[in-house]
Amino acid sequence: GRERALLAACVAMVVLVIFGRALLGFDPETPDHYAYLIPALLALTALAGIGLFKLQTSLSGRAGRVTGVVAAVAFGLTIPMIDGAQVDQRDAYAADEIARLAIDAPPPRALVMTSYFQTAFRTLALHSSEGARPDLTLIDRSFLSYPGEREAIIARHPELQGVVEAGLEPGHPMPRSELQALAAVRPVWVELHFNLGRDYHAMLAAAGPFAVLGPAPAGPLRYERELERVRDAAGGADREWAQLHILWTDYVHLIHACERGTIDEASRIYRRTRDYAAGDMMLEELAQKCGLREGR
Repeated sequence: GRERALLAACVAMVVLVIFGRALLGFDPETPDHYAYLIPALLALTALAGIGLFKLQTSLSGRAGRVTGVVAAVAFGLTIPMIDGAQVDQRDAYAADEIARLAIDAPPPRALVMTSYFQTAFRTLALHSSEGARPDLTLIDRSFLSYPGEREAIIARHPELQGVVEAGLEPGHPMPRSELQALAAVRPVWVELHFNLGRDYHAMLAAAGPFAVLGPAPAGPLRYERELERVRDAAGGADREWAQLHILWTDYVHLIHACERGTIDEASRIYRRTRDYAAGDMMLEELAQKCGLREGR
């Protein structure tokens, strides 16, 4: 009756949640992927509780009491295993601060093209929900490959029809002439990413969280210091995430420096990154590809 229905619902929840997360893929560096598993964990807890209750009620006298005490002790022992600093997100504002650093960097009326989905979500959230930087036009290059996204962008920004139709999404050659014509009348900023082709890297100059089509304003050192400030002020999982963001930023800037052939800048970024990510395989592979040597 009811008991079987409850058991079936819990089992179904565990199977469906885990299967769904596995089907979509699981990234251990994406915090909200763990949140998708919470229903399965709750269902497993309910199943464990039901099993212990059934075991206790099936036993009589002293055996039942001992089983209840053992279950309570076992549950209590799991509490110290939970790292409160890692799960407490009450003061986890590193992502917000990094998003504000990004959205505040471009000059007025700039076209800002993000390349990384996390950057896109963070800046779009500030832009749409809080009204931050209404003068900017935000486009994510990867999203343009989604059905209807091109048409939606053109409908909102008809002045961008030529450059959007020329192809901005990853894997498409840079629409050089269209972007240069646009950059003549308004600033064009692009987020660095490993999915940018060499034609993009040759035309872009690093400018903190983004790169600019044309002469670069303030160099990357100030942005690096700001990221370190955010990281040092964070704690727990928030600090770990901020450090991962710094690693990501250094990695794509290292790619950019290597593609442009600015070896001195590439060496500086490599030395900086190696100080806190020594032995990172992707970093070492990139350094070898770029021709960087130990100590250079």
